[in-house]
Amino acid sequence: MQELFEAIREECSAATWSRGVELARSGSVLGERASPKQVTCRVSSANEPVSRTVVLDIEGTEWSCDCTGRDAVCVHVAAAAIALRQARKAGASLPVAKIEAATVGYRFQRSSAGLVLDRVLVRGGREEPLQTTLSALTSGRIAGPPLMPTAADLEVDVALGSKRHGWFSREVLGPVFDKLDDAADVRLDSETIRLSRERAGVRGKVEDQADGFRLSIEQDPAIVEIFANGVARCGDTLKVVADPPLTGRELDDLRRGLSFGPDRIHELVSEVLPSLRKRIPVDVRTRKLPEVVRLRPRLQLQTEQEGDALSILPSIVYGEPVCARVAGDRLISVGRARCRCATRQRRSASLGSCSRGSPSPPASASCFAEMRRWPSPAGWAPSTPR
Repeated sequence: MQELFEAIREECSAATWSRGVELARSGSVLGERASPKQVTCRVSSANEPVSRTVVLDIEGTEWSCDCTGRDAVCVHVAAAAIALRQARKAGASLPVAKIEAATVGYRFQRSSAGLVLDRVLVRGGREEPLQTTLSALTSGRIAGPPLMPTAADLEVDVALGSKRHGWFSREVLGPVFDKLDDAADVRLDSETIRLSRERAGVRGKVEDQADGFRLSIEQDPAIVEIFANGVARCGDTLKVVADPPLTGRELDDLRRGLSFGPDRIHELVSEVLPSLRKRIPVDVRTRKLPEVVRLRPRLQLQTEQEGDALSILPSIVYGEPVCARVAGDRLISVGRARCRCATRQRRSASLGSCSRGSPSPPASASCFAEMRRWPSPAGWAPSTPR
């Protein structure tokens, strides 16, 4: 904790630090949650309509704030660090705000129609239903307790519109989950739960099949419960269920399963799987599937002395050590590597008469002059011909 505090103090300007001291002393910092590695606080100030969420990474000596400030350390981070240090010196794990302001909690209930959402105001360990909009309370149009809403709370207030609680469709809950990703005060019935912006649905799987592989899709195995309005529970997390971004034909084929024999393994590895992974997660449940390695081609020169002459053979190769070599229009595996190239780029080099054989002295001189203009590997340069 001391290392984090000193790092924040060092990066903070004098003016920002002074304002942070004032906020911490006024009790404007509320500790939300703490772990051995991370502390999350809310910081409110009189000139801001929302509280700011500050995350202090104690182990990594890093910090973040959801405000729009561009300084390395904003006033909210400074206030949170100061208040946390004061709380730890007093034997508390989190700072406590002096003003008992209400925060917004989200309560989901199971029903036959799916999940039902209610928002509550939490103050002093007590909860009361939120009967109006947050904007009405924060603007003072409707009387209510002091509030400490986050920017996400106000965005959800807008997303829900005039309907403040009850059953909501997947189309409404999607943006709500995006805004409340990892929000602190969310419950499903009486259990604490998280909301995630990640979508639940299907995932691909690759399995062994005879001397090849089988590619298919299945429901995400992390899903343990699905609700009628398009929400899935994955362990201690709620996610909105998304339709997979696949065509009807792809869905039909993948539900039945696609087989890839030995002659189509390169197609599976270099074309099918990369395309599928851009759209859905894919589990590879085999150790036999070859890996795709992207290698840049390079020019290799093989030289041999033939009497008083020098024979030079240029070739395009991949890898260090070499695992593949271009021979005409084919890519030839070298050693134990098994290679297949889906797309190739051929770069021609003007070698003149420099080819396998015994070039004449003028041709050799021209060849070496050309070679000196090529980008050379580290530690190598062609010597001047004599």
